[in-house]
Amino acid sequence: MVALLTALAASAQPAIEWVEPPSKAGVPFVGRLVRTAPPDGSSQVHPTVRFTVKDPKGRSWPVLPFVYQEFRRSADNDDKEVLEPVGEPQWRLRFTPLEPGSYSFAVEGSTQPVAVARVAKGASGGFLQPNPRNPRWLQDGSGKPFLAVGWNLCWHGARGTRDYDDWLPRLAEAGVNFVRIWSCPWAFSVECNPGTLGKYDQRGLWALERVLAQANRLGIHVMLCLDYHGVLNIEKDYWGSNDFWTQNPYNRANGGPCAEPKEFFSSPEAKSAYRDRLRYLVARFSAFPNLAVWEFWNEIDNNLRWLDAAAVVAWHAEMGSFLRSIDPYGHIVSTSTSWSPWPDLWRVPAIGLQQVHSYGQSSPGTAFARLSRDRFELHRKPLLIGEYGVDFRGPSEEKDPHRRGLRQAVWGTALSGCAGTAKPWWWETLHARNAYGLWSSLKTFLTNSGVASAEWNPLTIEHAGESPKLGPASPSARPISIRFFPADQWSVDRGETVALGGASSAAIASRSFSRFLHGTSKAEVRHPIRLQAHLAEGAQIAIHVDSVSNGAVLVVKAHGSQVLRRELPNKDGAWLVNKEYDETFRAPLPAGDSVLIELENPGDDWVNIEWIELSGVRPAEAGPEGPPIFATGVGAADRALVWILDQRYDWPSGATEPSPSPCVGAKVTLRNLKDGGYEARWFDTKRGAFFASTKAESKGGRMELAVPEFREDVAVRIERRSRSSNTGGRTNR
Repeated sequence: MVALLTALAASAQPAIEWVEPPSKAGVPFVGRLVRTAPPDGSSQVHPTVRFTVKDPKGRSWPVLPFVYQEFRRSADNDDKEVLEPVGEPQWRLRFTPLEPGSYSFAVEGSTQPVAVARVAKGASGGFLQPNPRNPRWLQDGSGKPFLAVGWNLCWHGARGTRDYDDWLPRLAEAGVNFVRIWSCPWAFSVECNPGTLGKYDQRGLWALERVLAQANRLGIHVMLCLDYHGVLNIEKDYWGSNDFWTQNPYNRANGGPCAEPKEFFSSPEAKSAYRDRLRYLVARFSAFPNLAVWEFWNEIDNNLRWLDAAAVVAWHAEMGSFLRSIDPYGHIVSTSTSWSPWPDLWRVPAIGLQQVHSYGQSSPGTAFARLSRDRFELHRKPLLIGEYGVDFRGPSEEKDPHRRGLRQAVWGTALSGCAGTAKPWWWETLHARNAYGLWSSLKTFLTNSGVASAEWNPLTIEHAGESPKLGPASPSARPISIRFFPADQWSVDRGETVALGGASSAAIASRSFSRFLHGTSKAEVRHPIRLQAHLAEGAQIAIHVDSVSNGAVLVVKAHGSQVLRRELPNKDGAWLVNKEYDETFRAPLPAGDSVLIELENPGDDWVNIEWIELSGVRPAEAGPEGPPIFATGVGAADRALVWILDQRYDWPSGATEPSPSPCVGAKVTLRNLKDGGYEARWFDTKRGAFFASTKAESKGGRMELAVPEFREDVAVRIERRSRSSNTGGRTNR
């Protein structure tokens, strides 16, 4: 009788039926639980049945079952995706073996296996981590260096997951290996809408799983953003939307525990519910080898007006530690900010990757190269520019018709020490315009270079830049016009005078001043615009005003004398940059050497200036160092990759010029390479091809390179001659 009862008890134990059978190491397999109670909707992670898995070396860890609902996708008459449930919900578990051998699964607390899986040898890539020897870089599970070349693909349109059928293969072909996806109310929703607190949206989860699996087959890693800031917004934003707190299931009005958004980060009930969500996500998705990063929040600093900053940091520490403790594969944990430095947040130990977003950044190649070095030195963690665009309001192709700003952002981050390239926003537009060639070009340049290996670091490079001081006026040069576009940022912490000595100095002026010329009400960010130039007879200044706030006044002075004063009433009564004025104001300037021009706002609030142009500028004499350029690069002892930019086209300078002039006579000096002979292979970033090869010598740790004639920008791959290979490019001896 005892033996019979024992047999009956054993037969009642849950069993595992392999829906996706085990095959080889590095590939996830999926089991369905049988002989266990069906999901009743009260729990999404099985509350009582837990498994432990034992690997070939005898190590064991828990595996949690999760609720799964199958769907069939189709399209309605308007080509909108429709997801229809197939069958009943079921309990499943997912597991990825890290090495070949036999794996046994047992109910937690039991030693009797309920299933055994035997897997063959397979690839051990995936599961990205910071490189332990050089944490500015990432590496996969096999230790292979990984540079995250990527896009945002945060959500789909009405076609649903079929959009990813179009996007992902094209990206993989172009060399993109990293994308970013959001869980948000309108796509891949998990717990974003009313009624989903603890009862997760199976349609959104099925769609997310399908896209993750497709990306995995294509070798594309995914950063999964679990929440975007709009779900805590209580006010409409620039677009008149994104105030999703009213729909948030954590809102007390929807049956949740929080009376206001800030309680999400402090309420014990909210934290408990969120930990349950993390358990579910880990159970369902952590076994995907291409799940690269858990990103808690998109731009959480956008909500700080109604949040407690210290509580947000403490929440990240608590939830980051919890997530790390339950994730058997140890995925990187991150979050993101809208450019905010916020050092307390990035110091949280559980956060393994810094992520900032940037829109409208002047001189993106220059700015991001400096940012990557500064942020790494500060926090010793890899950095990604997780979102990038020339304008946050839209693709703004009129601002960047030749994609110079985008190309500079991508190449500048690829070769500066960032953990990956800047990730562009506006992905639908890029796809529609077939912009993939930019990434195909980068792929050609980087293939088999070894970039992001532990021994690689940013290089010390000397090059001629625009002089901060105004040299003597050139007696032979004709007067020119210099137009620059102040940085599309709230403020720029710079107060010195910028010398306008030639066309390339527009880039320095663009990144040195903010579009917002603040008045007396913003004393902490109020900086006048000060320029110095040699001026010919008939010189003028033109200022194109976009919009204003209350009480703005525009004043221009030359050598201390007022040449323009304009009261600028707030026409629309709003505080938006919306082309309220869209008007150019002009004033004459006195002729002379080293004329000081100052733009001030003695009024109350800001003037937003789209561009400033000085006509009748007499160029300063050029120095002997060659034309002004910017250069950034990374390398090891005997290899280097360098990107060089003609500062006349440092975005937004020269952005709309259809036919760039050649840059002739540029020089760079590298300081980090081992002594010996090298080959420098020069690469056209626009055509995506090597076009010349020159010899170089490093002596005393110093290599001087004469740059071949180029337009806009150029890259060079430098290798010891014994290591280099012939690519068929033209050779210059």
